[in-house]
Amino acid sequence: MSGALDCYFLDPYVAFTATNKTYGTNGTFTETIPTGATTLTIELWGATGYGGHGNFATGNQGGGGGSGAYVRHLLTVTGTGGQTFTVVIGAGGNGLVSTVVNGTFATATSLSSASGGNGGVASPYADGAAGAAAVIGTGGNVVNLVGNGGNAGGYGGGGGGAAVIGVNGTGNSGAAGTYTVSNAAGKDGVAIFSYV
Repeated sequence: MSGALDCYFLDPYVAFTATNKTYGTNGTFTETIPTGATTLTIELWGATGYGGHGNFATGNQGGGGGSGAYVRHLLTVTGTGGQTFTVVIGAGGNGLVSTVVNGTFATATSLSSASGGNGGVASPYADGAAGAAAVIGTGGNVVNLVGNGGNAGGYGGGGGGAAVIGVNGTGNSGAAGTYTVSNAAGKDGVAIFSYV
């Protein structure tokens, strides 16, 4: 052995590799910008409503839940990395809003995506009502969209509201209504951070 030390250096001319980071479980998280990124697209979806339960004795079906709102936000970042955002993912079926706010990032960022409405519960005489679409998301500088409403219960009905399609992923569809004595669980919101 020569006793020489091997030294490794980060080549500043190597291009940053595009990468996505996805959050899809309810809770609060910290997202850190990676070194080398120069552009960030944030996509945020609200949670969905639950599917309402049916009336087993009479065969009536619950209504489908609505899907969450959507926002998309484009930012220029410094390339040095290390700056952060606080991400809150709403829980499905609980009406909780998904949010992204700037933590240490210098540019003010406050995004909000509401959750879809819960599907109605069936009675002995009627199928459940449709869950409402989420109200329009706010804060996106590219696009702010509403969610999609669910469908009322009944023969061939009871489906959840369609998911809103983004550019780097898709949110969740609302939960379908059931014929059983239990609601179908709503689905959590989603956030995708896409770096180039």
